[in-house]
Amino acid sequence: AVTTPEGAGPLPPRLHWLDNGTQRYISLRTLTARGALIESVESRRPSAAPPHPRLLAGTAFAAVAVIQLWMLTLSPLAGIVLAHRAYDLRDFASLCTHPGTSFPESAPHTTTGPHPTALFDEDHGTDPVVTSTGGDGGTTTAAPDPDAIQLVACSRLVRRQVDMICTYDGGESKLTFHRARYRIDVYEARTGRRIADHTMDADDTDSCPYWLAVGRERGREEQVAAPAKEEYQHLADSIAADGGKPS
Repeated sequence: AVTTPEGAGPLPPRLHWLDNGTQRYISLRTLTARGALIESVESRRPSAAPPHPRLLAGTAFAAVAVIQLWMLTLSPLAGIVLAHRAYDLRDFASLCTHPGTSFPESAPHTTTGPHPTALFDEDHGTDPVVTSTGGDGGTTTAAPDPDAIQLVACSRLVRRQVDMICTYDGGESKLTFHRARYRIDVYEARTGRRIADHTMDADDTDSCPYWLAVGRERGREEQVAAPAKEEYQHLADSIAADGGKPS
């Protein structure tokens, strides 16, 4: 029998047996598989060795590897994992934030139009500012299907210049307006290759507002002009219609 000495607390367990009527025992420093040990003693046969921890770890690793291989090759999720296909218009924003990104399963950039386009800028994150199917002279308002997108336009602020400074509270607070220039690069969704670029100037300041909402940085408020959505839409319709112009 396998017992633990009464009141021994942390003392190791002991294995007891009878040897020609004489009780003997040995103390065990480490005891694992208690049930298997008792069964072995009672049956007087050796018990099967448990699987080695490394074997179990290797089996688990192999199982994980098989699952990953299935996801990357055979699973319908493979296109998402490997980013071969854009399943949402937001996916195309990565062409603007990570140069060299491409979606090989996107629609090819055809030689003739239309060329469905999605346009992004830095202030809207992954949401496209405007989209265009390129059909009906740009009058179609429905967003194109992600599988139909051929071109992705990325707007970036490249220059700003002070346009007007408005003062409030006797000069203690100021609001500085900046006119700005934006560069819009056009990429093929399928290859990630830049095929065109455009510039757009923004200056929407006519006069100082009557009041100013002061933030934490009192006296340091500023506003940078940005193209109106209508201007972006006009550009997207033009790109979708003619495929962009060479750089």
